[in-house]
Amino acid sequence: MLSNSDEKKWKYNSAANKYLQQFYRLSDKRKIISRGFALHVDYCPRRARIWKGKPYANFLYDCLCCDYFIASATQYEMLCSGRLKIAKIKDLENYESELKKDSPSKIEN
Repeated sequence: MLSNSDEKKWKYNSAANKYLQQFYRLSDKRKIISRGFALHVDYCPRRARIWKGKPYANFLYDCLCCDYFIASATQYEMLCSGRLKIAKIKDLENYESELKKDSPSKIEN
């Protein structure tokens, strides 16, 4: 619905919120650095751009349209899931199942 309506209500989606919290937990906080007229994020895991061997991303042109961009934490920080390559719920589920598979099982006596 695009217009206001007395019939319109917001529904809380606990499953979506659970996934969102997992994305937040697994993402890396990265600083947004102002350099002249540009905003940069150093050590981009996708290596969007390279300067003198150092990977970085332009926040406006690379991060905001990137699948691994989760959210801007503050004006000076962002959340990125690129290190773990988690862009979709399926990626998240695969990551969680790999963790379970790799962790030693507990044997109870």
